[in-house]
Amino acid sequence: MDYFRNEKNYLLEILSKLVEQNTTNPPGNEYLAAEIVKQEFEKLDIPYEIHEKEKERTNIFGTIGKGEKTLLIAAHTDVVPAGDGWNTDPFKMEIKEDRVFGRGVLDDKGLMASLLVLAKYLKSIEDSLNLKIIIAGVADEEKGSEFGMTWLADTSILKPDFAIIPDNAGNLCEINIAEKGHLTLKAKSYGVQAHAMSPEKGINAIVNLSRFIIELQNYQFRYENDELLVKPTMNIGLISGGTVVNSVPSYAETTIDIRYLPSQKSSDIVADFEKIASKLKEMDNKVDIKFEIKADAQPLYVSPNHPLVQIIKEEGERVHGKIVKITGMGGGTVCKDLARNGALAICYSAGDLDFYHQVNENISINELLDYAYIISNVIKRFNSEF
Repeated sequence: MDYFRNEKNYLLEILSKLVEQNTTNPPGNEYLAAEIVKQEFEKLDIPYEIHEKEKERTNIFGTIGKGEKTLLIAAHTDVVPAGDGWNTDPFKMEIKEDRVFGRGVLDDKGLMASLLVLAKYLKSIEDSLNLKIIIAGVADEEKGSEFGMTWLADTSILKPDFAIIPDNAGNLCEINIAEKGHLTLKAKSYGVQAHAMSPEKGINAIVNLSRFIIELQNYQFRYENDELLVKPTMNIGLISGGTVVNSVPSYAETTIDIRYLPSQKSSDIVADFEKIASKLKEMDNKVDIKFEIKADAQPLYVSPNHPLVQIIKEEGERVHGKIVKITGMGGGTVCKDLARNGALAICYSAGDLDFYHQVNENISINELLDYAYIISNVIKRFNSEF
C-alpha cells in the first residue's frame, strides 16, 4: 500500500496533463491524451503500439510481462462535453482535499492515470509475471467505440484472454459480471401513396404502423428471472413517416430499443414481432410490416465463481474494508465487444456513478491509488494460476 500512496504526486501529474487535453467526443481527438500515455510508456521502457481506424482517433497500449495468456486493463481517453455550470475550469484539474475535479477525472482519465501508476509498479516486477499484461488507453467509448474497442476487438488487434474494464464506478465495491443484451430493431411499414382527398385509393403506412405499435403494448417477453438483471425492457424511441400532409404516406418506420436477458435469444424476440405483424396482415391484407436488425449486442455473463472475479472481490474487501458486490447492468460496456471475441471481460472501478457525465465531475485521489494497489494484488494472485 505504501508504494502506491507514495505515487500520489505521479498520479496527479499525469492526470492533470490528461485533463488539459480536450478529448471531447465528438470529435474525440484522442491522440492528445494518447501522447501523454506514450510519453509515460517511453519513460518506463514499456513497449507500446498505436492503432487508429481514423486519423487522430488514437488507441495506445503497452505490454508488460510474458506468457501465453493475456490480461487487458483498458481505460478510455475520450470524454463527454463539459456542459455549463462548472465551479472550476473543466479542462484544468483542481484539487480539493482528497478529491480532484475536472472533465474526465472519473470517466475515465483518472483511471487511465491509475493504470499508469499500476504499469510503473508492474514494470518493476515484470520478471515474476507469467501473464502478459496490456495497459490500454482506447478511443471513442462515449459514442459507441466504433473507433476504439469495437474495432480493436473485431479486427483482433486486441484479443486478450481476460479483461478488466475500469468504467462502471462503484467506489471499488462492485464487480459487474452481467449485462443485458441490446437489440435495436427497426419496424418498416409499407403502403401506397394517394392524394389526401381520396385516401381510400391508398394504403396508409402510418396507420398500419400505429396498429402494430398498439399491439406491442400487449407483448409479454418470455424469459427466466435473473438474480443480477431486472426484467427485459422495450422502448419505442423513434418514429417517422410521410412526406406531406396532403398525401397518403407510403412508408413509415419506428425504431425499438430492446434490452434482453441471457436466458433469451434476440432471434426469438424478432420472430415474436414478426408473428404480431403476420396476425395483423391476416386481419387486414393491406398491412405490410418488415423488420431490420440495426444492432444486436449479445448479453454478457461471467460466472461469479471464476477465479478472477473471486480474487477481485477478496482483494477489494481486504483493501477497502467494505463488501464488494457482484452485480449486473441494463446498459452496456466494451466488455461485450471483448466477450464477443472470446475474452472473459468484467468491469471493476473506482469512483461514484452519480458523478458520471455531470458538471463538477470528481473522484477521490485515494480511491484511484487504491485501485492501482488492488489490481496489482489481483494480478499477482491471478498470475499464480498460470
